[in-house]
Amino acid sequence: NTENSILPIQQVVLVTTQSGGPLIAGQANPLVLSSGAPGVALDGAMLYANNASGVRVGSFTDAGGIFKDFPGCGLNAHGQMAGVIHSQLITCNETYSMLSYNAPKCGNGMVMLAGLGVTDNGFGVWNQTMQVTGQKPFDMDGDCDGDSTDDKKRKLKG
Repeated sequence: NTENSILPIQQVVLVTTQSGGPLIAGQANPLVLSSGAPGVALDGAMLYANNASGVRVGSFTDAGGIFKDFPGCGLNAHGQMAGVIHSQLITCNETYSMLSYNAPKCGNGMVMLAGLGVTDNGFGVWNQTMQVTGQKPFDMDGDCDGDSTDDKKRKLKG
């Protein structure tokens, strides 16, 4: 065995919205993933999102077929996979723009996207807190539909 001489990189993946603005609640938000270094390929990444309490929120969809749901990131409150991981080399370029974050419609206005990444310069962890606009506040039963009926219990009853 030999020691790995590649040093970990902090903030190995940079994430922005394609619009350049905040995430919009209740909809798919196209993202731009970047190695953050000109000419350095973004080889791989794993992503998930937490709310301010550290609870997994939202989900991801990928129009390019590179990212797949990753059970290791857990489930969100709606039973969806809350994270994704690359299933093949992401790109030979420094950016990838076919992944979207499906922002929750309820919440407190901030999410932290985070994960692991690999570039031609090395590997490491990353996280980025992003504003979510248009979120509705939670109501008495823990959702944001404006009534006091627990929708999960209502679905179980019939």
